[in-house]
Amino acid sequence: MKGLFTRRNLIRWGLLLLLAWTSVGLLLLRFHGGITVDDVATLEPERPWLAALILLGLFLLKSVDFLLHIGVLFAASGQLFPLAFALLLNLVGLCIASIPAYLVGRTAGPSLLKTLLDRYPKLTLIQGGRNAPGLLPATLLRGIDLPLQIVGLYLGVCRCPFGRYLLSTLLGIAPSLTAYTLLGRTSADPVSGPFPQGPFGYAS
Repeated sequence: MKGLFTRRNLIRWGLLLLLAWTSVGLLLLRFHGGITVDDVATLEPERPWLAALILLGLFLLKSVDFLLHIGVLFAASGQLFPLAFALLLNLVGLCIASIPAYLVGRTAGPSLLKTLLDRYPKLTLIQGGRNAPGLLPATLLRGIDLPLQIVGLYLGVCRCPFGRYLLSTLLGIAPSLTAYTLLGRTSADPVSGPFPQGPFGYAS
């Protein structure tokens, strides 16, 4: 695991972030500042494999973007694909969207931890701020009204073991993931604007 945090990999990650941010800017310009379920669903409706790749790319963009609500991607997947495949695709996408923030947190120093705790005091509601939380507290953190990236940064800088981090993320966001996927699957008139706060307290 230590090999992930070398200087060379950090440089590569910085370049990936730059590319992702550029793509986010172009997408926001393309969709006039907001991306809806309909926008994603009409990107490539006739080629499912390409639509799946586009969605996974958007999940990567979500890893660095605080404006795009991940529920839009969950619902778009439910609208485009059979339910079982949509749920699987969304689980993969969630991993893609949540791992980068953890890796950045792992490479950061104590100053980032102090900044996070000062700016987001909710991080200390589950467990004292400087120790890596156990599986249950880490899972409960995903139910607090905090952005996906902020919790990832916090658990990374606290040196939460990677397996525990990933499992807690999947468990904590599974209710929202399932709800949005079913919404996209069953809704005859998908939401025409950006998604509001998630039904389980998961913000973005």
